[in-house]
Amino acid sequence: MIRPHVGLKYDIGWSELGLNYTYVDFPNGDISSDSIAISLDIPFSSLTLNWEDDELTVADYFGVDWSNMTRHRSHLAARVRTYSPTSGSRTTSGGSLNDSLGLVGVDYSYFLDENWFTTFETAGAVSGEVGGYAELLAGIGYRLPLTKDDRLALLPALTIGGAGGGAVETGGGFVARANLGLEYLLSPDLSVIIDGGYLTAPDGNFDAPYFGFNLAYVIETFAQDQKGAPLTETELIKTNKWRFRPAHQWYIDAQRKGGSSRDIQLLGGKIDWVGGDWWYLTGQGLSAYEGGAGGYSEGHWGIGILGPNWQNLRFYGEMLIGAGGGGGVDSGSALLFKPSVGLEYTLNKDLRLQTGIGKVISKEGNLDTNSFEVSLVWLFGTPK
Repeated sequence: MIRPHVGLKYDIGWSELGLNYTYVDFPNGDISSDSIAISLDIPFSSLTLNWEDDELTVADYFGVDWSNMTRHRSHLAARVRTYSPTSGSRTTSGGSLNDSLGLVGVDYSYFLDENWFTTFETAGAVSGEVGGYAELLAGIGYRLPLTKDDRLALLPALTIGGAGGGAVETGGGFVARANLGLEYLLSPDLSVIIDGGYLTAPDGNFDAPYFGFNLAYVIETFAQDQKGAPLTETELIKTNKWRFRPAHQWYIDAQRKGGSSRDIQLLGGKIDWVGGDWWYLTGQGLSAYEGGAGGYSEGHWGIGILGPNWQNLRFYGEMLIGAGGGGGVDSGSALLFKPSVGLEYTLNKDLRLQTGIGKVISKEGNLDTNSFEVSLVWLFGTPK
């Protein structure tokens, strides 16, 4: 899909309100359309580091400007949810949605000050016979501490966005969700969140209360404002090590519904938190753009290992689990397993190049195919 746009933004103080003209075109499809888009931009700043920057004091790192910096909380959460559709919920063919739907996904939340936060989340179905159902939502919430030590807190939030696929009748795709979470901090870096709420598609026939479990990695970022928690001069600045990997993948003779097979090409991105010299945790999302599988998308969690460096080369391996569906691909309930191995080449201190081979295996469908990928790896750090 190609989508150029042009527009105007108006600064309203805490954010910018935009009005845009856009043009959408699918080069290998039949959709070409003009549209109008409204946007709301909430600006924030966050510093990045080199991987080598570590164990500096606040004064050493920020210099004379250290007193103008404050600490902002954010978290990255892996989530599992169970939807229980109401009696009026329907499939696109008019049938009833009688079974519970299981979804896995990921959420990123950034705190604008010590209580208010913005949230961005995506999830896909892995059970309930709705393979291909996916959500993409954003919204705002509030963290209300319940104890003096800040270990227990309530997290009410409202989100809106798009959802559909898997024959779920969401109408035009617009959904709204009210959510209430209960967070417990296991450590300064890790928390669990039990949540529940209600999702509705006003333009369709899909309503569902839900229950969920989230495991969140708590991150501290720093911004040049006075809205977050203040710093002290002698606090140590450590480095969270991250990698972002734009990726291109080929699936060889991927099985389709109806018994046929055909290659698929996908584009996507991967974000890795590097926990040590030899291992990392990863979240990944890809969508098909070539091969007659428009609408096929995947989202995965997983773990990776890194071999020792030799002549700017190192081996890597990954094991992923997640959801994938849509586009006529025979992924069954959409639960996928995705092992891979590959070779990484160091271009410079910030960039790597990866090539790898692997398998894509569906738990209940017929999808069981070989894959090949090429990725560019960008290394960056965030202070904590």
